[in-house]
Amino acid sequence: MLRGRALELALLAALATLATVLAKTAVLAGQDGVKGPLVTGALLTWLWLVRRVRAWLDDDLAGIGR
Repeated sequence: MLRGRALELALLAALATLATVLAKTAVLAGQDGVKGPLVTGALLTWLWLVRRVRAWLDDDLAGIGR
């Protein structure tokens, strides 16, 4: 079972994947009104996930004295 940071990162990855699938579906379906916001949302979610992973790794490296 996932707990703490692992759960947070798993949920963020799932959210980013869902946002990407929705954005790709909107683009392929030619839905002009929702393409922009969905693509922007997917991109921002992936950037947020990368930021959280980097912070997590920085915390772990600081904990071992690097």
